Order: sequence, then C-alpha cells, then structure tokens
Amino acid sequence: MKTVLEGIHPYKIYRGTDGRWVTYVSDPTKPAGRRDVKRKSLSDMYKFLIKFYGIENAENKGKELTFEALYMEWIEYKKQFISATNSKKSISPSTVRRYERDFENFIEGTRFAKTAISDISTIELERFILDTIQKHEMSDRCAGNLFGYINQAFTYAKRSRYIAENSMELIDRNLMLSKCSVKPVKADADRILTTKELVALKDAIHLHENKKPEYMPDYAIEMAMLTGMRVGELAALKWSCVDDTYIHIDFSEHRLDYKDKPSEYVVGEPKNRKHRKIPLTSDMQLLFGRIKAFSFTETAEYVFSDKYGERHTAQEISLAAIRRSREAGIENGTIHRIRRTVSSILNQNLPQKVVAEMLGHTETVNEMYYNYSIAEISEKANALSRLSGIINDNEAKNSQN
Repeated sequence: MKTVLEGIHPYKIYRGTDGRWVTYVSDPTKPAGRRDVKRKSLSDMYKFLIKFYGIENAENKGKELTFEALYMEWIEYKKQFISATNSKKSISPSTVRRYERDFENFIEGTRFAKTAISDISTIELERFILDTIQKHEMSDRCAGNLFGYINQAFTYAKRSRYIAENSMELIDRNLMLSKCSVKPVKADADRILTTKELVALKDAIHLHENKKPEYMPDYAIEMAMLTGMRVGELAALKWSCVDDTYIHIDFSEHRLDYKDKPSEYVVGEPKNRKHRKIPLTSDMQLLFGRIKAFSFTETAEYVFSDKYGERHTAQEISLAAIRRSREAGIENGTIHRIRRTVSSILNQNLPQKVVAEMLGHTETVNEMYYNYSIAEISEKANALSRLSGIINDNEAKNSQN
C-alpha cells in the first residue's frame, strides 16, 4: 500500500509518543491548511489515506485492467484533443489512427495484451518489445513509435493511479532499438535527380503539355522543379497566395485517416505550421502565365484546378509525377525526390539556414535529408583525373630535382 501513496501523500507518517501513528492531510478550513490524523495501526493509517485520496478504486482497477483495455482507454482520452482550440497543440485524427493501427498490427491478440497492467514488470515489457521488434523486423522509427505509445499508455495509467510506478521508465530505449533491422542506406543517385534526368523530365512534361495543355498536374510538377514545394503545398496553392514578389506558403493538403469511415483530404496549415515565402522568379512568372492561359476558369480559387474548378489533389499530382518520370526513363520519380534535388542544388549556392527557411524545415533536417551530391559521374571522374594530373606533375618535378 505504501508504494501506491508515494508521490501523492506529501507528509511524513510517524509513530507518536502515545503509540499511535500520526500524519497530516490538507484541510483548507484550518489556519495551517492541514489537520493531523491519528490511527492505532499503520495498516489503519494506510486504509484511511487510500480512501482520503480516492485511490482505492483506482488501485483495484489496476489489478483488473488489461493492457488492451488500458490502451483503448488511453486512445479515448487522446481523442478529446483532436482539433482542439489551440491548433498548434492539437492532434489530428490520423495520429489517433496510427495509435490504433500499431495496436492492431503489433499488440492485438498477444498474451501481453491480455495481461493485467499491475502484473506487467519491466522485464516482461522488455521481452515483449524485443520479441515484437524481431518478429516484425521493425525499423528503429517504427519501433520507436510503438515504444512511445506503450510508454504514454503506462504514464496515463500512473496519472490515473491504476499503478504506482511506470515500468517503462526503467527501460533503456536505445538498447531496445539496437535490435531493429537496418536498411541499406540509399545512394545519393537514388534519392535525387541528376541534371540530365531533370532535363529529361522537363522534356517529358512539355511533350505531354503539348498534347493536353489543360492538364494542370503537369504544371504542378514544373512548379515543384522551380521551388521545391511539397506536394501537399502544391495541391493547396491558392491564387491569393501569389503576388508580384512572392509565393506565400500558407496552406497544405492533409489526409485525415479514420477507423470507422473513409479518409478525407482537407486544406489546412502548412507542415509544422511554418508559413514561409518563396521569391518569385521570371521562370515562375512565365509558368503562372501559361497556367492562366490554359486553365478552364478564371474564378478558380486554387492554382491547379480541373475543369469544374475543383483543385487537383496531392495524390493526382504525385501520380502525374510518377508517369512523367517513367516517360523520361526515370524510375521512382516523385515530387519528394524533386524536392530533395532542388534543396541539394540550393545548398551549393546558399547558406543551409536560408535553404531550410525557403523549404520549410530545420537546418538539421536539411543537412541530414536534403543535401546530396548533385555532381554527375563524369564530373567526379574528371575531378579525379585532375587530382591524378596534379600528383603526376609534382612527381615528375621531384624526380627531375
């Protein structure tokens, strides 16, 4: 019983000179804000305090509540923060759906799910996490998410006083993730487009534009090549966000996933809620002019709209990018790959902080995921040849001396 009261009862429990056990409890009606409590036995004192703090039922629930039931209760608790008033702190339905999906994929139907939470020790938690990581050959990102969800559920149980301690707090997270599978790191050439591939892609886009000049996703791909915008930002780009000087990135498309109904696509804040401006170049101005010339309606709210004035979705733009890439002889040509390419080119000419601001991510993310070598193989070979030439020239000079 003592462990249940730890962190809840702030006063010392001691034995008085008369042999009775003494402590204090809060009482705002008293001048000192507290009153003394005396009981004949320590057991009676604990029983009084458990009842006083209202944790008797919670303690019993911890003995009966399975992890599966706890996880579902934690999800219901999190749901109240969906689309909260402070949008910067709220969570989306897609986040909750990830909680549910991970439970369905990795926890549901296991012995661990049916175990009472008060009976789950740190060792049992470690064993379950390690077994799950190895059984599903999880990446560190996937395993890290699952680790976090389980930890949050146990933290919720501790706050609800179902358990006295959160056994997850004693687990070495990095040690657990060391058992994750490691995928081979992709070469730079597989993550960005070379200069030749950019030219081939642009030619494929123009060829298709000549056939179907009203097909707006083609122009969206071109815009991605000029700006490095995310596909969701392209799909949500409004004419009101384009002026004579800048493209204002104020909106992005988001997919909201649900368990009990189809996904929906909405326009909201940009990723990480980072509003930014992209300087308008002459090439961008010409592209906007072509879009206006071939668009179906002058009253469309969104730049990339169909003949009904409805915006093209991120999925439609993504599929168009894949098709045009294949026509150009490029496998896995995506808007995100174009974005990485644009960032890598900009990093050759601008400070990384500036590039990160333009593309809407942090300097760390820019360095780790958006800064790749854009040099062609021939350029690298020529550089190595020049290096050999310098060495050979110096060797010849030394031999003459």
